[in-house]
Amino acid sequence: MKKTILFLILFSAALNIFSADLSVPEMEVITRADFSESLPIITSRGKVILDLKGGYKLGGKLSLGFDSADLSYSSETASNNSATIADLASYIDNQTFLSFQSAQIILRDVISAGTSLTYFIGKSETFCSGDDFPRIFGTYPIATRYRGYLYFPENEFDGLYTVNGTGIKMESSWGDGSYLASGYLYKDGYLTDVFSSDFRVLFNFPHLKLETFAGATFPTGTYGLYRGGFLLNYRAGETGEFMAQIGVPVWEPDKTFDIDRLFFLFEPRINFNLVSIILTLFWQPGYYEQEQLATAGSSNVHLNFMLGNLEKSPLAGGIESSVTFDLTNSTNQFTYVLTPYISAITSGVLWNFMVNINLFPFTPANMFEGVIGIKAEF
Repeated sequence: MKKTILFLILFSAALNIFSADLSVPEMEVITRADFSESLPIITSRGKVILDLKGGYKLGGKLSLGFDSADLSYSSETASNNSATIADLASYIDNQTFLSFQSAQIILRDVISAGTSLTYFIGKSETFCSGDDFPRIFGTYPIATRYRGYLYFPENEFDGLYTVNGTGIKMESSWGDGSYLASGYLYKDGYLTDVFSSDFRVLFNFPHLKLETFAGATFPTGTYGLYRGGFLLNYRAGETGEFMAQIGVPVWEPDKTFDIDRLFFLFEPRINFNLVSIILTLFWQPGYYEQEQLATAGSSNVHLNFMLGNLEKSPLAGGIESSVTFDLTNSTNQFTYVLTPYISAITSGVLWNFMVNINLFPFTPANMFEGVIGIKAEF
């Protein structure tokens, strides 16, 4: 804790010297309305990240924010929610006080042009989400819509792995704008008293986007923990493309490898002038970000008929249908949800209006759920 405070003091001094810019790279609010009761039960999830950034040569970034699963807790006090340890934990998890998220000091052009050295604390890059290609190379968006809290409120699947801890990153493009390589060595923030190392490479070609990574955590278990995977996007033309995310978030060599270790998402996309058809096949991993999940053995088949294209116009809509197979649920192993939706972009804000209609198993009281999602950056 003392080291973190000292780092923040030095970081603040660096920002004062080199001047600082304030930005909001992520602001997301998702409201769900459950109509199963006589009066709708409304809950809102909110996530905000604020970035303070320094100059170019000695680049610095301090991220503050919050991630609350229920914004209604913002008016509560600790004395009202501390009867048990579980209550107190829920209060802390749902508060909206700005707290430390991450910090980085970046030294650019350390060996040659395009090579940088970064010291970081907290969560860093997410591997194989697809978001880095537009950010780094300025490409068209390639990430799937079918991800995050909007579709997976329990696990929030987004990418294959997120670096989390305290350590250093060496990154270089060697002056070439078609690829980027990064190496990480850090004290792991997910597990206790272990270290992790990761290496990833991004390749950007006109019709092909490829990101791959491999990593290890040690000392833990008998032979350590390992992970790896890749993201692939191929667009032959304006009509057809596909995207795949395939990897193993956690692998222990001394244990039997089974399909629950696998993260598999395959998404072919067909785009016409006004209509797009997007099929997503997703096998949910039983392990994600160094944690075992309760959803092992679940898979999804998601089909999106979309009218309009948010890359070309500010309004789009359509119907999504989602089939879920959950082998861990002895009561309902099969569910089917139909979702009409409208998406709009206004002044840099992405709006999503959705109505989830639970058609199977059919229960009139639990048939409808309304969702409003707002996402912005500025």
